[in-house]
Amino acid sequence: MSLEPTRTEVYRQLGDIHAQLGQTELALQNFGIYLEHFPEDPVSREYMFALTFNQAQEAMSNGELQNAEELFQQALTWQPDSPTVHYYLGYLAYSQGNPVKAVSILKDVYPEAEPSLQAAIRPLLYNCSLTLRKTGHLKLATEALAPVVTEESAGFDALFMAGSLAIDLKNYPDAQALLERAVALKPGDAAALQALVLAEQAAFRYWLSTGRKELTANNLLTARQALQSAVALQPNNAQASELTAEVEQRIATTAAAHFKSARASVQNEDYPQAEHQLQLGLELQPEESVAIQIQQDIVAGRTVELGELLSTADQQLAAGHWRQAEQSYAQAL
Repeated sequence: MSLEPTRTEVYRQLGDIHAQLGQTELALQNFGIYLEHFPEDPVSREYMFALTFNQAQEAMSNGELQNAEELFQQALTWQPDSPTVHYYLGYLAYSQGNPVKAVSILKDVYPEAEPSLQAAIRPLLYNCSLTLRKTGHLKLATEALAPVVTEESAGFDALFMAGSLAIDLKNYPDAQALLERAVALKPGDAAALQALVLAEQAAFRYWLSTGRKELTANNLLTARQALQSAVALQPNNAQASELTAEVEQRIATTAAAHFKSARASVQNEDYPQAEHQLQLGLELQPEESVAIQIQQDIVAGRTVELGELLSTADQQLAAGHWRQAEQSYAQAL
């Protein structure tokens, strides 16, 4: 280099030599100089990552947790998306009593991690969730388990904890779904069974109340869906049955009014309005047979209307009324 300072590629070769000799600091120094000139060189970036990562692991093994964290952060400079480095940063945060920071790191890396790494992350997320629940951070505790319980293979402990948290947060439908999965894995677990009964009772009250509110607001389909969920939980409940009957009657009456308006609009040759009213009716009663005839009448009327428009346009064109013909053709389109 003293003879030819511009030969910067030599720094990479020197870095390689020092790395093979175990002279990590000198290797990092030379690779760093080379990367100042060729920052995207993949081989050198991989070397820098590996060397820094190994330093971080050594520091962690020696109990130098703060130094290890700083080195892992440096490693991310060379591989920003490394799941393994993010795992170690989350682990260090957990080890230093910072479950909030640990969750913020681990919950995002978990879905992209390899199965073996996920297996290491799961207990950390569970323990963080447990700690956060005890300290009253219920939403963050729920977020910690979210990537785990969304998997079909989620275990009993995670499902039971997530279901219990949902009860704490008064999110009873989610609690019911999670606890049903937990009980399916351990049918004889008394605590899970007791929590599921509580969740089902609370979920029923939630769906019944939601159905009543949506009915009052005339959101008929949402009301129907809520009440169907309530009836599924308590089929013999009189209140739920009465409200369901009222919703169905309101749906039938409202749909019939829309279909009637659609027929009247067809008679008045107001086909856009007819189609609008027909669509509103079908949203409420998609299987209504009368809608087929209305649709056929709309198509027939549209066909006649289109024919008349095209005929008028042709006549205007033949008469040399270009602008009028253009408007007629545009209206037909």
